[in-house]
Amino acid sequence: MRRVIPLFMPALVLAGCASGPSLQTAGLPREAAPFGALPRGGALYLQADAAAALPLLLMLPLPGLADALSGDPSVKKLLDRTESAAAVFFDPPEAPPPAAADAPAPPPPYLAAALGAYPRSLLNTAFALSPSWKKQPSPAGGAYWRSGALSAAAGASLFLLSSGDPLAYFAQAGAASAAALVPEGFAAFQKGAALAGWIETPDQRANAFLSDLGIPITLPAQALVFAVFATAPPGHWEAALRITMAQEAQARAIAGMLSLAGPLLARADPASPLGAAAPLFAGVSTVEGKVILVRSAPFDAPALARLFGLFAKQAPRD
Repeated sequence: MRRVIPLFMPALVLAGCASGPSLQTAGLPREAAPFGALPRGGALYLQADAAAALPLLLMLPLPGLADALSGDPSVKKLLDRTESAAAVFFDPPEAPPPAAADAPAPPPPYLAAALGAYPRSLLNTAFALSPSWKKQPSPAGGAYWRSGALSAAAGASLFLLSSGDPLAYFAQAGAASAAALVPEGFAAFQKGAALAGWIETPDQRANAFLSDLGIPITLPAQALVFAVFATAPPGHWEAALRITMAQEAQARAIAGMLSLAGPLLARADPASPLGAAAPLFAGVSTVEGKVILVRSAPFDAPALARLFGLFAKQAPRD
């Protein structure tokens, strides 16, 4: 079961734009507010504790975002005032095969929404005084800022970052019944996590991921929620999965197969795709009715970024 996050919008003015979609979060449950700014139709939804997750976010294959998080003063001024953040990743657009056989696939389009308190004086100067940021018109109305591969727009309580037009994505979420649907129990499951989220249509996406890895397991999942927690030693992370199946018998069978996969993947080259996924299958799997609970072995940040890159079919940053 999922619940719809209502999108209740009193008027706020965009930075540098009075005619575009209003950016605000009033009326949304505080823990879910960032998701209310994200449209449905994504492949993967993610929530981040910006401070705790920064080492991971800097390594993800997201054009422009890592550079902005690590050094862009305009973005940093706003992120320093951010309380919570969420993002949606869409399926990459179909494109002709790259010229080089080993060239990476196009990165996934994304929209990130940050919740905080952004004074108008800060919004008026954060981008306008930076020579790298240029104002761009949006078909959704108003304008946003663009620097290289990253776009931004901000209001008094909501800051958007995107690979494309953030106002167009935000306008989709503002349509009736079009905001993201949060899985039931998500808030409790991700408590204390640096990163957490869920995969849409997991029966298709998770099986494609396993097939790409060469793992002969079919996962008829109805829901797949994940969370990433900091663990010892410093700089390492554990992933937790909650996989909901249609039947208890399916859950028991899949949990058994996952347990068998762990020792086999442990022999894989750590630099290979199978090696990158090995810690995910090397942990403990338990079954509670129709739900499989998986706790991974520890990952370091580069390994976890490689795993995300495999799912997104894009190489992680060096």
